[in-house]
Amino acid sequence: MLVKKVSGFALGTSISRIFGLLREMVLAHLFGATMYMDAFRVAFNIPNLLRDELAEGSLTPSFIPIYSEHSEKGSGGEAGRFASIVITNFFFIALLISIIGIAVAPFLVKVIAFGFTGDKFSLTVYLTRIIFPFLIFVSISAIFMGILNYRGRFFTTGVAPVFFNIGIIAFSWLLYRKIGVTGAAIGIVIGGFLHLLYQIIWTTKDGFHFKPELNLVHPEFLRVVKIMFPIAIGFAAGKINTIVNTLIASFLETGSISYLNYSYRLVQLPVGIIGVAIANVVLPTLSRELSQERSGTDIIKNSVKLTISVIVPLTILFFLLSNFIVKLLYEHGNFTANDTLFTASCLKFYSPAIIGFSLSRVFASIFYSMKDSKTPFFVGLVAVAINLIFALSLKDILGVNALALAVSISSCSNALILFFLLKKRIRKV
Repeated sequence: MLVKKVSGFALGTSISRIFGLLREMVLAHLFGATMYMDAFRVAFNIPNLLRDELAEGSLTPSFIPIYSEHSEKGSGGEAGRFASIVITNFFFIALLISIIGIAVAPFLVKVIAFGFTGDKFSLTVYLTRIIFPFLIFVSISAIFMGILNYRGRFFTTGVAPVFFNIGIIAFSWLLYRKIGVTGAAIGIVIGGFLHLLYQIIWTTKDGFHFKPELNLVHPEFLRVVKIMFPIAIGFAAGKINTIVNTLIASFLETGSISYLNYSYRLVQLPVGIIGVAIANVVLPTLSRELSQERSGTDIIKNSVKLTISVIVPLTILFFLLSNFIVKLLYEHGNFTANDTLFTASCLKFYSPAIIGFSLSRVFASIFYSMKDSKTPFFVGLVAVAINLIFALSLKDILGVNALALAVSISSCSNALILFFLLKKRIRKV
């Protein structure tokens, strides 16, 4: 049953990741590893840093266990009202954060990319302000994703990001000659809206009817926040890795940020198809089991075995074929052979992170289904410290590759610590 559910989500995710890869190929073709792409990457990273705080990273795993509890022990109407309150409240919160983010964009860019100056800095601020409303759409999408996953619509939620990628691809290509990289920024916002709209349509078909109700002090909403808070703080701490790496890369030669991002997107391909797929299936499946007072031990063991058996061979392939993969996918248009060399080098050092990211997502989802968000949080803090130590100590030796290696060491350490803590907890059950 677990394999069947994972297969559905993995199939949907595979389709969306193919479109994500096509998006990266289009961006590489149009903008290469230039100043414009560096500015775009930083501008997108700023609201995207908040995405895990208010979207899939923390909101979905906080929402699903409680929604599952209402659905299993209460009535459908009770679960629907709970979901509507959470949606309304987070729309308000995301809207407020977006307005503030647009206002303080120059400060945020200076913090994230201190090495940017002149036109590069101004362009990044401009793009950041365009992209920020994307945060609203992706935050609300996370709740609809939770509802659909609970109802077993794993293929539906897996394929949803296709519409996000279509928005970026279409507007980047159509507006490139008129407004350049600004078209890609507009595409992010339009894509975020399409991603949300698609999931709204499916939840409506499944019988969910949204009724706006703003209630920031509702007890069940506060329960979500209570579970979500350590997860969000943990992600915030984890994002220090991204901030530090971007900050360091902003002082390196032009293109360094792009090399990291292009290679990171490739790493996220197997992570998204396998690691995220299994994690997203485990969360509602195990939450349902625990709501019915079952142990769920078989689900835990099978999910870990499945992750390892698939992800380890993929990691080896990505390491051995890094040059071939980058050359095949990116080397065309404004993306040069020299760009391929640097990007492939980063990909080699990023490769072990495929294992680390995948297992960390699965282990964290298991803890979240137990309504334990504190354990992944504290382990995440340790991983952040490890990343900082290696990034700062190796940057003068390995250059931009040090940043990729630090992420790999950090993510694998995170997974290993979570594994031992989970093993210890299962023994006590």
